[in-house]
This record gives sequence, structure tokens and C-alpha cells, in this order.
Amino acid sequence: YQMTRSWGFPASSATSATMASWVFANFAKLILPLAAVLFLDIRRIRDDELDALALIGLIVVVVGAIALYLILRSPDLAVRIGRMLGRFVRFVAGMFRKEVKTDFGELVMAFREQSSEVLTRRWHVGLAAGVAAQVATFLVLFLSIRFVGIGSDQLHWTVAFGAFSVVAILTTIPIFNLPGIAEATYISIFNATVGAESTDLVAAAVFVFRLLTWVAPIPVGGIAFTRWRDEVRKRGDTDLLDAFDKPSEQEESP
Repeated sequence: YQMTRSWGFPASSATSATMASWVFANFAKLILPLAAVLFLDIRRIRDDELDALALIGLIVVVVGAIALYLILRSPDLAVRIGRMLGRFVRFVAGMFRKEVKTDFGELVMAFREQSSEVLTRRWHVGLAAGVAAQVATFLVLFLSIRFVGIGSDQLHWTVAFGAFSVVAILTTIPIFNLPGIAEATYISIFNATVGAESTDLVAAAVFVFRLLTWVAPIPVGGIAFTRWRDEVRKRGDTDLLDAFDKPSEQEESP
């Protein structure tokens, strides 16, 4: 958000971009199982679990698209949908003895005001970008599998894509988006396909994949962030760095 503002975009545009990117990224993840089922059907491979996930993804996409349409169509509908969402969230939170005080009616209205133009005029561009990001991530996983020596006769790319789509849709749920769950899911699905003789290669492939998608971006991102911060300070726009500097100042205060 702060980086977007530093590039000359107003706060409203930065907010709408952040919200829209979250929406399109999750919609793209929900579409993946549908594509995976199609690819596996072409090879005449049926997977009941993947079929179920594809159906769930389709339902969520349809319901989400209808909800977005109604939110963008009318402020009153946006408030009503926000209140319904709030009741559902508070119900789920109550099951875990958590209290949620957020006014979801106001939250959805703010989302509508900030993102309506992007979602109505450029939804196709945002969705295409979200799908492209997911495909790029899958290519890293697929190349990691081939890099460690697992051939297409052991693990076809359509099966790998099916596993990727399962993990993608699971990670849209916060409770499943925890360290180790995605990796365990990959390993269990791949092991069921390649057999016990290649379990070490499967673990190595998942390790390489996470090394490239988690570990490698850390130093690259650190260097990019440092250069951005230095440039912002040279321009004198230190207010953009308050969000990063204030926590450290609070820690130093008694």
C-alpha cells in the first residue's frame, strides 16, 4: 500500500488495488480445480476428491460473483450483505470462543467505495493476472519435480496440477494456510502416485519448490525494500515510512 502511494497513486487507488488483488487472487485459486478436472478427464482419470473440490470451487465462485454484483449494484445491498457476512463470521468465531466487533456493513461499504471502479471496468484484466500468477507458481512446482528426477512416467503434469489446485483452494481457508500443511498435502498426493520408491525425490521436489517460492524471495524482497526506503527518504516523503518505523519506536519506549 505504501509503495503504491510512493509511486504517485492516491490513497484511494492504492487501497482499491490492494483489495482487488486479494479478490482476484482468491477467485483464480477457486477456478484451478475446474481446470484440473478438465485436464484429468481428457486423460480419462477420475478423482472423486478433486471433483468435490471443483464443485465447491464452482459454487463459491458463482456465489462470490453474485455477491460482488449485488454489492456493486446498490449501497443498501452492500450493507445487507456485509451484515449477513458479519453474522456468519461472529457465529464461526463464537465456536472458537472469539469475539468479533468489526462492523461488516461499514467494511463492505468501504470495499465498495474503494474498489467498484476496478471491479466493474477491469475485472477481466485482474482475473487474468490472478490466473497468470497461479500458473507461474505451478510452473515452479512442475520444474522442481522434473529437476529432482521425477519423470512424466511417474508423475504426469496433469496430476501435479491437480495437487496444486487442491493446495490452492485449501489455502484460501485461513486455518489451512499454516506452515507445513501445504507441503504435507503435496507430499501425500505425490507419494500416492509415484510409489514408495520415490518418496525421497518427492520430498526433495517440494523442498526445492518452497526454497524457490519462500526462501529465495526473502533476500530479493529485502534488497528491493531497502532501496525503495532509501529512495523515499531521499525525496523527503518520510510519512510513507511511518508504518514501518513506528513499531520499532514503540519497542524502544519504556
